[in-house]
Amino acid sequence: MEIWYWLLIVFLVTYEPVYGYFDFQRFKERVRQNPKERVRYYEKVMIGLWVPTLVILGMILIGPLTIGDIGLGGIQWNTQTLGPWVSYIALGLGSVYLLILIYYVVGTRVSEKLRNKLIQAQKQELAKSQFTEIMPVSQENKKVWTFVSCTAGDYLSRVSHL
Repeated sequence: MEIWYWLLIVFLVTYEPVYGYFDFQRFKERVRQNPKERVRYYEKVMIGLWVPTLVILGMILIGPLTIGDIGLGGIQWNTQTLGPWVSYIALGLGSVYLLILIYYVVGTRVSEKLRNKLIQAQKQELAKSQFTEIMPVSQENKKVWTFVSCTAGDYLSRVSHL
């Protein structure tokens, strides 16, 4: 079973940093000529992220790994590492941040003024970005981008526990 661990590590070390870099450079050229390339690229990214995830899940089914080994389990709040004060202050700040996000999500649905302000801020940030080519521009792009974002977050949370 150890060979599977090494194959997974080699894949993770070569696929994203090496292949991913060159593939992204080619994508930037292709998307300038054909905007539909975004969806194809998003799908390719999702496949590239789900393949190792499925391998990890397969290793759980047939190997010595358990669900707990990859970090899936119940939430445990540990205040011993940073101390109770810092831990609860961080929890409080995270809660305030979540409430602010909820405010903006609801606010953009209700207030035209807030929606226009956020659109302007988004355009300014996008103009500064080095990754404008990959950002979604159409409704179809945005739908697929949502799945890419969820896939990337899910993948990173699994791999970080190996």
